[in-house]
Amino acid sequence: MKYILTLFFLTLSFQCFSQNETEFKLYRSPEYRDAHKLDSIFAVHTSPDGRTGFIRHDKKRFYFDLFDDRLVNIHSEEIKKVRREEVVGDVFYNNEVKIFTQSYPEKEELLLSCYKMSFNDKSYERVDLSKWAIDKELGLFSNKKGSSVALSPDEKYFTVTSYTINRNVIYFQVSVFNSETLEEVFSKQTKRNENKFYTIHESYLDSDLNVFVLGESYYNKEAENEKSDENRHYRIEKYSADGVADVKIQKSDKFINVMKSIQIGDKLNFYGFYSEIGDDRIKGVCNVFVDMTDLTLSEIKLQGLPTEVYEGIYGNKRADKKKKKGKELVGFIVNYILEDDMNNTYLLAEEYTPGTYGTMPTGPGMMGGGYQSPPNYGNVVIIKFDESGDMLWGRSIYKSDTRATYNAFIKNDNLHVLVNAATNLDQKDDGRTRATKKWLGQTTLYDFKYDTKGEVSIKRIQNNKGKTLYIPHNGNFVDGRFIMLSDSWKERRFLVLE
Repeated sequence: MKYILTLFFLTLSFQCFSQNETEFKLYRSPEYRDAHKLDSIFAVHTSPDGRTGFIRHDKKRFYFDLFDDRLVNIHSEEIKKVRREEVVGDVFYNNEVKIFTQSYPEKEELLLSCYKMSFNDKSYERVDLSKWAIDKELGLFSNKKGSSVALSPDEKYFTVTSYTINRNVIYFQVSVFNSETLEEVFSKQTKRNENKFYTIHESYLDSDLNVFVLGESYYNKEAENEKSDENRHYRIEKYSADGVADVKIQKSDKFINVMKSIQIGDKLNFYGFYSEIGDDRIKGVCNVFVDMTDLTLSEIKLQGLPTEVYEGIYGNKRADKKKKKGKELVGFIVNYILEDDMNNTYLLAEEYTPGTYGTMPTGPGMMGGGYQSPPNYGNVVIIKFDESGDMLWGRSIYKSDTRATYNAFIKNDNLHVLVNAATNLDQKDDGRTRATKKWLGQTTLYDFKYDTKGEVSIKRIQNNKGKTLYIPHNGNFVDGRFIMLSDSWKERRFLVLE
């Protein structure tokens, strides 16, 4: 009898939980037939008058789909790429998406181009911006390339920053353009033989036409956990028409990991994680302020993860033990840096494990084969900072998925984290809520709503059925509305939260 009563109350609690409906108003658009059948969305933008554009691409073409304010499809177009054209980034302003590409029309020539896709005229135009003479080996045999695009706060200028590594030499190309005329304002080319491995994390362009580039540098990738100033560091470089300056972000006895920035006043505020063991690990959070005028750094502030983060991942029975032992989290990538109206900053990072593949061993009379495991998108860590960079609280979401699905935004001073998970969330005895899909089980779209003090309430947005599975990861939050596309290759529709 006791077992039956326990089962009854557990069932009742799950039912009550599932009926905790969202306060968002929901709008579902009419279906439209997607002729392109591509899930990979490169860019999503919504104009002030409510029109939304989706940009996708493959090796040969761009696909431009435009929708009105009720998300009815009003234009679709396929745009052919030129030979050996690589996409480097995009910006959106004046109801127009600009997608930037690089190509090599000749072995010793690099061409920077722009595709302008207009929401007003439902048209596109390809414009060549500039070209440079390069060593032919940079275009054909370079170890690694990368780019970053940024728009100035007043939307009058944009910058394209590119780097190429060849024979341990890093070549940089930084260009600033007028966003209306597309004329080049200035361009800088530099090179240095500093580190063998390098990647650009982000760039920023201020209204005075200074370009700030945040990059991460390694000398020896095989020994990236070696504690040495020469081996690994972050570098902020400032490019202007008058010259180049730089400063390193590093801590001699700590590993600084995965940083992103947000601007407040005349400072760039960088937030990320630190570790005492090595790269790709989290002991706690770090932040540093960089003066945009002279590149002076504030003291790097280090703060350990709060117990609540461990409780969400390991449960309240093991959290204190993990924290006291100095347990470090592994494999997190910063996804979002958000700012509320009070200049508080939210950092959200997701645990990521790449998929693996290989070949099966063979023997006499056996055929060879292969195996492949999917990537895993795991737990989410959420940290809130005040304006001075002090940590206010930290939380975590215990989840697992084989694809990137979550998204986050701030509305009315509340943080909303959207996640697809099993319809009946797994409420564990140790206090954890497991937001994970079950094999062949029904799923539900949830809103993890955090108030200003970090208290969470989990709201059900909708149960997913058939073609009504929506993927928050590709969504877009503009003017108080969050828009996301359904997960279907043929008939698609949008879900809007208002």
